Amino acid sequence: MNSRIMFSSEEMELLSNNHFFVLKAGILKKTSDLFGELSEELTNELTHFKKSIPEEVFHSHPKISRGENYKGFPWMVLDFPRIFRQEDVFAYRCLCWWGNEFSFTLHLGGIYFNQLKPALIKFLTTINHSGIYICVHDSPWNYYFEKDNYLPLSEFLKMEQDIAGWFRNRKFIKISKKTSLDNYITLSKDGCEFFRLLLKEISNDTV
Repeated sequence: MNSRIMFSSEEMELLSNNHFFVLKAGILKKTSDLFGELSEELTNELTHFKKSIPEEVFHSHPKISRGENYKGFPWMVLDFPRIFRQEDVFAYRCLCWWGNEFSFTLHLGGIYFNQLKPALIKFLTTINHSGIYICVHDSPWNYYFEKDNYLPLSEFLKMEQDIAGWFRNRKFIKISKKTSLDNYITLSKDGCEFFRLLLKEISNDTV
């Protein structure tokens, strides 16, 4: 039986080119190294919040993981700090999504979300909106920046007149920021600055 499946010339060129995978391996190694540098910066940053952040957060360790298919593209994440229980989540996730962007996300769920609600509401309604996104999806495990999942904070505040009411109906919150893959040189700086901003604003009401 003759197959009618045909490769295009572009597909055939890629299929025949194993150099791509050499480059890919190098990219993954360098991305992992960048995340390693960022984890060191985040570890240092955490020491400034020992009086206001739950103690168990300081017992977590950085974890780098990766996969090949988030919406069709490879990805790599650094989770630190990281507490992932069935309901209770306190995590800062840095994602490199191949072909898309780097993103930084504070994810709070369960007891941590409930404890920090007053500070979170104040933070969201007083902070400079530029570049900050709020997850509006029912699932906390999506990271694409489309309007069914993330809204810019300015748009979110226009839509939600009753922020306290919105919080009452949520079990988690994700506050995120993204940056171009071209900005890999400042990845540690950008990721640490966003982390510092979030913890500083949240901890002000929890000390």
